[in-house]
Amino acid sequence: MKAVRTIIHRIKGILAIDLYQRLLYALAFAFWAFPVLADFFDQLFSFKHGTVQHADQMDLWLLFGGTLFILAFQIVRNSKVGWILTISLTAFLLLSEIYFSIKNLFKGTFFQNTDFFLLFITWGILGASLWILYYMKPQRIL
Repeated sequence: MKAVRTIIHRIKGILAIDLYQRLLYALAFAFWAFPVLADFFDQLFSFKHGTVQHADQMDLWLLFGGTLFILAFQIVRNSKVGWILTISLTAFLLLSEIYFSIKNLFKGTFFQNTDFFLLFITWGILGASLWILYYMKPQRIL
């Protein structure tokens, strides 16, 4: 048990260093940017949807675009304002994922074992991201 505490303490120490914070934000930016750019080029070079996008696609574009903007701001500036926005967005994503999965469960949508497995993996990744973000508190306010 003491070894686990030591490892967690070292991880917290690493997460407090500005360079590692910026590298993690850059990694998150790359993971968020890839699906956004792939969808953008798919929409750009395909004519199956026409020129007008659907409203739900625009909501996703705003969510992904806002996330990319916040992550880019954190890579450049790494301030507490961006940190709070990043934590708020991650908490929103976690709570909305939980809400919609429970809503679909009670709606009567049939879940398979793999759906539950993927659901718990998603919750775990978002929860771990929130824990990591909490310990990445920067020194600079703005």
